[in-house]
Amino acid sequence: MAERLAGIKGRFILSLNDRPEVRENFSAFRFVDVKFDYTIGSGEQKAAGEVIILDGKDIRRDRNLPLF
Repeated sequence: MAERLAGIKGRFILSLNDRPEVRENFSAFRFVDVKFDYTIGSGEQKAAGEVIILDGKDIRRDRNLPLF
């Protein structure tokens, strides 16, 4: 998937679980870390994280607002 995204002409934003293999596979791109707590059925909170992966292309300020 990282190879495909590297070759597209457009822009992209992708959210995946924060795992070492995700960071390794998408290391050519920019990351934004997102930490949160979630519950599954039992009601107990568990710390979790995601990474938002950005294409890293320059933002044209006259057309787009930065996300972060």
